[in-house]
Amino acid sequence: MNRLMNRFWLVIIILLSIILAASNSVQADDILIESEIYSGIDPTRRLKSRGLQRSYSWEFENKPYTALIVIDEQQYNRIRNQKKERRHNDLHFPPMAYKGAEALRKLINEFKDVMPKDWVQEKQVNFVLAFVQAIPWTDDRTTGYDEFYKNATETLAEGKGDCEDTSILFSAILSGLGFKSALLGLPGHLAVGVKGNFRGYFVPYESNSYYYCETTNKGWKLGNMPKRYIGKEVRIMPITPNPVQPKQVTPQSVPSRPSNPARVLPQISLQNGIDLFYEARYNEAIKSLQLALSELTNPEQRAEAYIYLGKAEYTFPGDSFSASKARAKARFQEALRENPEQKIKSQKFRDWFEKVRSESIGELTVSASPPQAEIWISGNGIDEKKLGTGIKPINLRLFKGKYTVEGIYAERSSRQTIDIKPNTHKELEIRIPVDDQPPKIALVDPISTATVNQRIQIKAKVTDDTGVKRVYLFYRFSRSGTQPLGYDRIALTRTASGIYTGYIPSQSEMGYIWYYLTAIDTERNEGETKKRKLEVKPDSPEPLTIEVLYPPEVANVDQRIQIKAKVTGDIGVERVYLFYRFSRSGTQPSEYDRIALTRTTLGIYTGYIPSQSETGYIWYYLTTDREGNNPESEIFKIRIKRDGPVTPPAEPSQPIARQGIWANYAWSSSVFENGTSLFDLNRGDSISLTYLREGKSHRTLGVQLDYSDQNSSNMGLTVQWFPALGGSPVVFTLLGGVVSYSNFDSARFSRQVASGPIHRTPVFGGGLKLYPLDKVSIEAIVSFKRQSDFDTIPLYHYEIGTRIYINESLNLKFGYSQFHLGGGNIKRMQIGLGFTF
Repeated sequence: MNRLMNRFWLVIIILLSIILAASNSVQADDILIESEIYSGIDPTRRLKSRGLQRSYSWEFENKPYTALIVIDEQQYNRIRNQKKERRHNDLHFPPMAYKGAEALRKLINEFKDVMPKDWVQEKQVNFVLAFVQAIPWTDDRTTGYDEFYKNATETLAEGKGDCEDTSILFSAILSGLGFKSALLGLPGHLAVGVKGNFRGYFVPYESNSYYYCETTNKGWKLGNMPKRYIGKEVRIMPITPNPVQPKQVTPQSVPSRPSNPARVLPQISLQNGIDLFYEARYNEAIKSLQLALSELTNPEQRAEAYIYLGKAEYTFPGDSFSASKARAKARFQEALRENPEQKIKSQKFRDWFEKVRSESIGELTVSASPPQAEIWISGNGIDEKKLGTGIKPINLRLFKGKYTVEGIYAERSSRQTIDIKPNTHKELEIRIPVDDQPPKIALVDPISTATVNQRIQIKAKVTDDTGVKRVYLFYRFSRSGTQPLGYDRIALTRTASGIYTGYIPSQSEMGYIWYYLTAIDTERNEGETKKRKLEVKPDSPEPLTIEVLYPPEVANVDQRIQIKAKVTGDIGVERVYLFYRFSRSGTQPSEYDRIALTRTTLGIYTGYIPSQSETGYIWYYLTTDREGNNPESEIFKIRIKRDGPVTPPAEPSQPIARQGIWANYAWSSSVFENGTSLFDLNRGDSISLTYLREGKSHRTLGVQLDYSDQNSSNMGLTVQWFPALGGSPVVFTLLGGVVSYSNFDSARFSRQVASGPIHRTPVFGGGLKLYPLDKVSIEAIVSFKRQSDFDTIPLYHYEIGTRIYINESLNLKFGYSQFHLGGGNIKRMQIGLGFTF
């Protein structure tokens, strides 16, 4: 039995291992989502897949190339967050490179597509090598290998790597392209050897040659090997699925190896100079180090170049001892100016270097008040460098000379100039006077209510108001009392007594005003009051009542029943509720269901009682939610019957008063009885502009201006008025005004003359309006000239027309009119368009 259980658990463990391996394999394969390599450089070009976007550009044979890569961010984070194995040796590197070929298969396929088929193997290797060298290099010469390692996809995702990272990436791509390669372990360094028959330096291994490839700096090609590694033993580790015991061998070279690149990177020149110095080739070392200094920008690398240049010049026998020593001291001082913390390894020069440091370097401790202030330093070769904040004192080692130290906080600053002396320690505190306390603002005698059309005064007092720039009042009117989203703003005025005052504009309707105040000082500290609500009431409070408009008495089965209601004095009303309940027998229920009605723009609350599937009765009533005054309507009952004609409740005749502006155009032919034209005014056309307030059961009030030509002769101005006469559909109108006309001879009016006097004649008349429907009116108007001594020509005017209200705002008018003057008539057809409000 125990043997059987052991076999069972063994099978389970094997299956879990297979599943886990398969899962890791899929994740590794899928971490690189998409890639593309193209000729050229386009900073705006991106791949469509979502994930970590990376772009690498490099140059090969004077032609630019770009690789675009998209990496699965989740899988990358999973790999990065895993606890990495601490590196005790480098045996695990070759299997990593071997497995990386499968993870990078999309990128490797792009390399196959972009490289022409006629490229020889050497050219293919150099092309891939140039790509890997484009990845920024992390310099680990001084510490050896990193504590942790990265696989190929991690290096691409992070966009940087040290020697072992770029070597693993390079070997993985070569393996995918079909090349045999090996990792080459050197003192404090890792490189790659490519199996083949090429030129340059190679490492022999099992009757094969692995040619050296440097992955950490641009410009190195297949077979190029830095001088510092020539002749030193190499640990060679071929790329295989499983670790192989490395073999210690010595690099060799074949004749006519290729020369170094024409343009050597400054980092390479620096390292060559250091190598040449230790080989006691001082003249060559000086040239290489000077070349590096001409292009290096990194302060630490420049300081290192100055140190070795000074040592090379000091030990070079071509000059006198004193001159060489002085020149070396100057170089050492330049190194300290670039990097005061610079160290030197050589015991031979260390004591002298420390002596130069004591003659050149001083110390400074900077603190700031308030501690959140930023601390900056400039001068003596430093271009405004931010040191940090004054939360903790900042300790510096500075080259001798004068510096400017500045503290910045809350848009204020304080500067001090300090002279650093060699081998001294100074302390400096930067104090910045700031006010970080917000002003305190409070209302003086706040009010909670106001009346319609009342201008509301607001008073406030500000304490700790030193440097107060502005006090603002924010307010907004809300009819329902709901807190608004935005506010209007006005600035308050400070009186001689120190009280800030201002006014909230008056409101023409009832509701609520929300308001609050803020005070801002010169340091941009801001104090604020809490938001308050002020009720705007009518001059004489109106009781709140609910009126159900034309309630229905009968409805059909499955008919949705609309309920309309009007609330008077509805200030502060946010909701009107409809309570209803169905009853088969007609007995009034004890409980009701509830729904909220909707308020229209006309102030009517509407809602629907759900349809019922059987006959019976619906009981309902309405109520509001206003605090302290919650009235209810009377209780209504609706009979529900089977389908059949249902006469809707007749809406009560609601007198409607309308006011608006109309523009009318009239066209006609103006002809006398004898065939002559009395008026020559654009064929008798005219335009009129009218303002009118009218309506059934409402008094009529209006004014109308008529004109018939561009010179404003033949104009008329009339006023209409009549009081209301109850609910009759017939309304009478009185009118009066003045008419101006010209271009005729008063004594011989039967013939046309070139010009004539202008006559202004008072007229009066009356009219009749008929309202067959609320939105239709029929009107007839007659006006007569008042007799006068200076004008005896008979003049009268009449018109009849109809006006139709298209909607609440637009209406159309059309009709017929005649204007009689002397023996002639002007007959007009009218059409007009009006806007009511």
